[in-house]
Amino acid sequence: MSTSPKNVSASRFGVWTPTLGSRDVELGRLSVTCGRLAIRDVYDLERPQVVLAVPSGDHRIWSTECYVRPVGEAAKLVLRPAYLSVELSHTAPAYVSSPETLYHSDIPPYGVSVSTDLGIILVHDADALTEADMASLDRNWERAWESPSYYSEVRSDSGVSVITCKTLFDNTRVPILASFDADDRPVAIHVDVALFDLARADVRALAPPADAAAMSSAKNRRTLAQWFRRHR
Repeated sequence: MSTSPKNVSASRFGVWTPTLGSRDVELGRLSVTCGRLAIRDVYDLERPQVVLAVPSGDHRIWSTECYVRPVGEAAKLVLRPAYLSVELSHTAPAYVSSPETLYHSDIPPYGVSVSTDLGIILVHDADALTEADMASLDRNWERAWESPSYYSEVRSDSGVSVITCKTLFDNTRVPILASFDADDRPVAIHVDVALFDLARADVRALAPPADAAAMSSAKNRRTLAQWFRRHR
């Protein structure tokens, strides 16, 4: 995490620098023609938990993965999703904060976040997917969960694209933050899948394998959400 050279207010902090030893996984483009981005759990049939006002268009979407060691596998290091991000602008980010100004309704006491039961987050155009679509895609969520891949692209009968990303945990609440430019315009949305929520996790963030010598240790790095809470 780097600190902005100018004064940063109590509700925001400097530009996020991904943990050294991480990698970005490109997941393609996500069409959001209505200007409303939905982030939800697979069981949110009636409406998405989070809807954010974003620029209309086709947006780059990617995942940032970091190394962890699963419990009971002392010799094994694996890359797991840490952040799911949607790019909204090509301008340089100036700070990261809560996306409260983009939120569709009153901010709940636990902040802008998504509660997930199965351990899969869905991202899509908020106005393009109906309750009937969600019900008809139920088997797709099962296949996404059983797949060895952490990500998938699911399409409804009408061709609506839904990006899925597995979280490390089920029955958890996933914080959502955003990058903003110097003019307070949103640059990207970041879904923090709580990979480094060490108070609750049974994994540890570690240095990458020795054959990735150019990478540095991910140990003791804070998540976006942890940095935000610390600087509020």
